[in-house]
Amino acid sequence: MKITTPAALALTAAALVVASSTAGYAGARFGSADIRDGSLTSIDIKNGSISVGDLTPGTIRKLDVGRAYATVTRVETATGLVTRLDPQRTYGFSKLKHATEGTGTWCLVPSPGVDLSHSAILVSADFSLSMSIPTVLWVSDGSSCASKEIEIHTTTWAGDDEPSPSDDVAFQVLAS
Repeated sequence: MKITTPAALALTAAALVVASSTAGYAGARFGSADIRDGSLTSIDIKNGSISVGDLTPGTIRKLDVGRAYATVTRVETATGLVTRLDPQRTYGFSKLKHATEGTGTWCLVPSPGVDLSHSAILVSADFSLSMSIPTVLWVSDGSSCASKEIEIHTTTWAGDDEPSPSDDVAFQVLAS
């Protein structure tokens, strides 16, 4: 049989107060500045504890590694119309260039670190910025671009029976 004395109860209560205040102090003093950049992994974060509202807009783009999109526009310059990437509506692609075949064959170069080898590629013509009736095709096993690049063929129909290769086509590409 144990005998509980007032002194033992007081000592137990004091120990509980010290223990809880120490834990509270440590929790209050530990913040984001104490976490080394890049040290947290997904296993350190409880599932469902972070929502989209907790992230900054740029963070969502950083999380979408492996996905890319591009808008290729036709822009009026002093020397005429130029086909180029729209920097405001492009992510994951660093460059648009003509393939060695030239007219109507484009190579989209993924940004460093973006791997699109297992991505679904979708392309669509922008009728409002294109000449005549545009068509855009993705060539999955094309030979006109480097192995990691996305090969796109653009044509226009000018009312004859066959489409003709054309650089006068604006288009969008989505790799997901």
